[in-house]
Amino acid sequence: MTTIDDPRMVQRDAFTVVGLTTRATDEADLGAHWSDFERRHGAYTDRINSEEAFGVLFDFDAGTGSFTYLAGVEPSDETDTPASLEHVEIPGGTYAVFTARLDEIGTLMDRVYDEWFPSVAYERTDGPAFEYYGPDFDPTTAGETLDVFVPVSE
Repeated sequence: MTTIDDPRMVQRDAFTVVGLTTRATDEADLGAHWSDFERRHGAYTDRINSEEAFGVLFDFDAGTGSFTYLAGVEPSDETDTPASLEHVEIPGGTYAVFTARLDEIGTLMDRVYDEWFPSVAYERTDGPAFEYYGPDFDPTTAGETLDVFVPVSE
């Protein structure tokens, strides 16, 4: 697993994620939201890769610790998405990529902001952070890991 001290730095092109949003204060509360997304839109086939998913975190409120979370997929054609799904634009740019176990995402994000950013020359840039759930990800497997992308600049 990648430690807080050595994220990968990657360049990403801009892309769109469509899905369901909810307001949350804790990553641990999002399992039911993912189940709702799968139940309501699991058959949504207009996606670039049917085995990938994204959890997008945005609209952070430092005072309450709350954020908006979108459970979704990358559409192949945004014009044909169901009206019940929302769109979030992910800007292109540099991202610090941290790997974490599913049950450690909240702790990881706290450490990124409390420990990693103060100790490096990078700054958090505007735009959402996002979780990437690849084709091999299985949420029922203990210890399963995923990548968390945080937008940065030097």
